[in-house]
Amino acid sequence: MGRLDGKTAIITGATSGIGEAAAHRFVEEGAKVVFNGLGAAKGREVETALREKGGEARYVDADLEDLSAIDRLVRAALDTFGTIDVLYGNAGMAANYDFHQLDMALEYDRLMNVNLRANVYLTRQVLPTMMEKRAGNCVYTISLAAEDGLPRNAIYSAAKAGMKNMVKSLAMEYGEYGIRFNGILPGSTYTGMVNRGGETEKLFMPTIPMKRYAEPWEIANAAVFFASDEVPFCTGAMLTVDGGQGCGVMIDGGMRD
Repeated sequence: MGRLDGKTAIITGATSGIGEAAAHRFVEEGAKVVFNGLGAAKGREVETALREKGGEARYVDADLEDLSAIDRLVRAALDTFGTIDVLYGNAGMAANYDFHQLDMALEYDRLMNVNLRANVYLTRQVLPTMMEKRAGNCVYTISLAAEDGLPRNAIYSAAKAGMKNMVKSLAMEYGEYGIRFNGILPGSTYTGMVNRGGETEKLFMPTIPMKRYAEPWEIANAAVFFASDEVPFCTGAMLTVDGGQGCGVMIDGGMRD
């Protein structure tokens, strides 16, 4: 405990799945947390739960497709806690579709806006504070899809690949300011997009050597690791947390090296 003592963190997508688990883990480690997520009622519920365990937390109702809402999220962190030490860009969304039936206004715009543009803009907005302090940690939930793509998720995969390369580019650009950028590549994880025992679980389970999906807290712990001061010389890195899923390719429902 105490690995994030004194730090203020913004976490996106923290009303469910990995983001909610991260909000709890960050607070347990001593961080003050400002977060957004889908649904104001759920946001208030998470906020209350974090405060009941002794944490300092504030929920902001901010749609990441709305750049002015992202401004409100950043401003809330500065107004409430006076600074921003950590950005955890976790929010994301996927959509299954046949590429030839892609709806540009729905699938393309929304997927790119949530998975890539929101992170680009949010990072841009927190950088001045971190540059002035000459310190900061930016961590992002990316995806194994950034490495090899994902069938019926071409735009999601493209956005995540963009995130991976943004992280590496910014690590080179802002290292001299003491700001670190790192990414997490989760494999199949139980989030709001995956039902236990559902068809998606059955589809990908044979591709996981450990024969189970990740729990959200297992990914959240990786975010704590990067957000802490335990690895001050680590930037531009991708940490794979996938039970070995990325070690091979899927063939006829199984794995092949």
